[in-house]
Amino acid sequence: MMKQRVIVGVACATFALLLFGFVIVAKPTLGQSPTSTSTTLSGFVCAQEVHFFAYDVEPNFFGPASDFESVQTQRDELHRRRCLDPAKFVADREYANGAFSSTEQRQAQVQSFLNDREAWRDAIALLELAESKCTASLETMSGSYKTLYMVKGADASQAPAIYQASPERPEFRVLRFTCPDGNGGTKQFNYKLNCGFQPVAQEFPGVPTQPVPAPPTTGGPPPTGGHTPTTTPITRPPVNSTVPPTTPPTTHGGKDPNDGINHNPGACGQGDCGPRPVAPTPPPPDSVVPTATVAPPPVTPRPTVTVVQQPTVTSTIVSPSTAPG
Repeated sequence: MMKQRVIVGVACATFALLLFGFVIVAKPTLGQSPTSTSTTLSGFVCAQEVHFFAYDVEPNFFGPASDFESVQTQRDELHRRRCLDPAKFVADREYANGAFSSTEQRQAQVQSFLNDREAWRDAIALLELAESKCTASLETMSGSYKTLYMVKGADASQAPAIYQASPERPEFRVLRFTCPDGNGGTKQFNYKLNCGFQPVAQEFPGVPTQPVPAPPTTGGPPPTGGHTPTTTPITRPPVNSTVPPTTPPTTHGGKDPNDGINHNPGACGQGDCGPRPVAPTPPPPDSVVPTATVAPPPVTPRPTVTVVQQPTVTSTIVSPSTAPG
């Protein structure tokens, strides 16, 4: 009987060893999603193909709406899009880290992942490993918020650029991750479902609100890469151009000193960063007729009069004989 118990004990120990060994082997490794357990990803290989989802929709969304009903299927779809769209994943990773790079740096990261697919898969696995420690839920949000959006390039082969906007929508659904912040509290990450998992926050520090237009060269509006700016660019007439007669001139021979880099920082974005020239004194209005002043003729001194003294003449007057007596 004792021998039988020993044999049973050894068998149980061996089974437990094999079980724990299997668990260790099955632990998520880099390049695999620790959260994708749904059959919706059966046979899917992460980072094997590339597809920028922004080109599937007309607006500047990250992609089509995600209409899955459960938390897990939404997470599976989020994972799938990260594995196909490196531009979307770069935005998600910066959103999770709370640090945003420049537009050019984000584009460089996208290109780096396109060149190194293994690094792309590993970065996704690290992000989703952190998300596995969070509580995921489907929530409805409302109120003021900001979101990232994409500006498409010339065709679907170009990675879209990423900016932030302040859209107006009273209510919208999100996939939310509530995560520990390391200080005993929590922090939230919300992905807007109707806009293709756009990140939502109160602010995205350092991310521009719209593409910065290049200085105009032909007088027309600058190209915006498919995005209509929310503000109208400032346009100025070319140098030495004639101001239309319907616009009364305000200065003569110089720029308005109040419309320069010291008073209007936006002027520098239009190529106007130099010192302000001093405007000369404007001429009088056309309706004012100046009073003519006639100078008097030169004064000629009068000639000196010389008095010639005439001699005294003495004569005797003889009366004629015919004179009456």
